[in-house]
Amino acid sequence: MSTETDIVIVGAGAAGIAAGVRLRAAGVRFVIVEAQDRVGGRAWTDGATFPGVPFDRGCHWLHGAAANPYRAIADELGFGYDSGFSFDTRSYALGGRRASAAEAADIVAALEDGYRRIREAGRRGLDIAAARVLDPINPWHPYIDLVIGLDTGATPETVSVADMTGGVQIGDDFPVNRGYGALVEAYGRDLAVALATPVTAIDWSGAGVTVATARGAIRAWAAIVTVSTSVLAQGGIRFTPALPDDTRTALDSLPLGCCEKVAFLLDAPLGDFPSCQTVGVDDPDAERRRPVSLYVNPFGRPLAVVHTGGSYAADLARAGDAAAIAFGLEALVDAAGSAVRARIRGSAATGWLADPFVRGAYSAAVPGAAGCREVLGRPVGGRIQFAGEAASPDAYASCHGAHASGIAAAEIALSLIADVASA
Repeated sequence: MSTETDIVIVGAGAAGIAAGVRLRAAGVRFVIVEAQDRVGGRAWTDGATFPGVPFDRGCHWLHGAAANPYRAIADELGFGYDSGFSFDTRSYALGGRRASAAEAADIVAALEDGYRRIREAGRRGLDIAAARVLDPINPWHPYIDLVIGLDTGATPETVSVADMTGGVQIGDDFPVNRGYGALVEAYGRDLAVALATPVTAIDWSGAGVTVATARGAIRAWAAIVTVSTSVLAQGGIRFTPALPDDTRTALDSLPLGCCEKVAFLLDAPLGDFPSCQTVGVDDPDAERRRPVSLYVNPFGRPLAVVHTGGSYAADLARAGDAAAIAFGLEALVDAAGSAVRARIRGSAATGWLADPFVRGAYSAAVPGAAGCREVLGRPVGGRIQFAGEAASPDAYASCHGAHASGIAAAEIALSLIADVASA
């Protein structure tokens, strides 16, 4: 494959798809290449592992649903979502028993206090590790650690309070009936995408760009690169000449954290829990198992999904699928009782950290580097524009942030090629 076009989009995740839709509307020539054998990137609804029961391996909730553009897209494409879902209804299981009302109130208060400390530090202009403002002797600190891991993919020691404070979210978080990944895929269904076509190098030494892929070279006036920061920082694509120092620093300072899931297909929904219920599962009196968040009975389906993040998730991912499933089963038993073991009909573990085309969950700025997102959003050399959740100024670590970034990148790329045409 040797191609000449106006703009090449590297990656067909939410950002690449959004950029493609915008470029198609503008009527310019473009090509989308994707390393995986599917579109969606970190938005992936697995419909094969549990036939008839969709499992979102990556993006799950329509975060900030009041302002999330994917809510309108879901309405347009006929994708239902649970607008009554709220994390405020979460229940808690502690060491194999249900938490009392007083214990649940203590957990909520601890979480609110931890996040209040983080917000206050960020609003004071501090760009320090979240761990420096948290109370490490709080008995619920491990659960706070987990929630920070789920929110950022990082640990309190490795994420900046300024970065945690800079995101804007309006409204609740709604799960999507047929899956968020399926929604993203449906939105981009009319775009032509060259799948299984990883990019190995981008040469921007000439007037335009030459993108080397496993199937040949693509020459274009500009490139929109939506590949994850961890892949780029670790040299997954070679740039000639090398990227500017500030861009490389931004990539290094916005690594992907880790969030992983373990899913269990059951013989029937768990009767003790309502539909779309989340359960905090902790064991505060022992170090037998780290805490998790459990999502059960999505839309009345017989599925239970164990969520873990930060160092908890990274340790689990490195241990392998069998260890992750065993860990997840312990948490499920703590929440639902030992009888649930006999009701399991299938299981699966995600592996985002090991995926060579992703290498993690979503980006979190390290302490001292909260301003790097703005740097990543600037065009390089008048011909390369980065996009993705990491480049979103206020909706990072989200699918809709990647979507908005893709549109913004397309607008910049259009202006870049317009400048070339008028020169």
